Amino acid sequence: MILHAIIKNTAKGLLLVFGLARKPIGLENLPKGEGCILVCNHVSDLDPIKLGALIPGYVRYLAKKELFGTRFTNWFLTNLGAIPLNRDSADVGAFKAAEDAISMGELLVIFPEGGRRKVFDVNKGKKGAERLAAKMGCKVVPAGIKGRRIAIGKPMEGSPSTLEIMNGINEILATI
Repeated sequence: MILHAIIKNTAKGLLLVFGLARKPIGLENLPKGEGCILVCNHVSDLDPIKLGALIPGYVRYLAKKELFGTRFTNWFLTNLGAIPLNRDSADVGAFKAAEDAISMGELLVIFPEGGRRKVFDVNKGKKGAERLAAKMGCKVVPAGIKGRRIAIGKPMEGSPSTLEIMNGINEILATI
């Protein structure tokens, strides 16, 4: 946790000083004291860093397993709260780790497009966030990143479908 705090605060300072990101709009929309899923578009390698540095508290992620390929990146990403995900199959281990994070009251970031995309397409969402939210009964919070701007929407009601999740992200993107 100490390493996480040091990296989070260093990244936040660097992002703001170098103008790579602004303080997110809508932080008040994040549920307090309960686990939730933050769903967001993904255009840049900096997106997870921006979200992790600028959202208060301990932020977890589902991240493609290929990022954990070396001993150093495995150690580093694991210490930052990333959960390795095999995108080629139903990854039961990653799903269980995500459930555990939400059960412990943590915020879990999922990029439902399944990777970086230059253009957001509401029809390209994967079903992981929908399935996890339905099983856990947790809130799903849509967010959007456009350049330096980050906006966080209000939690979605009930158990949203993948299309509803993607439309929620699209609506947030339209505001920034």
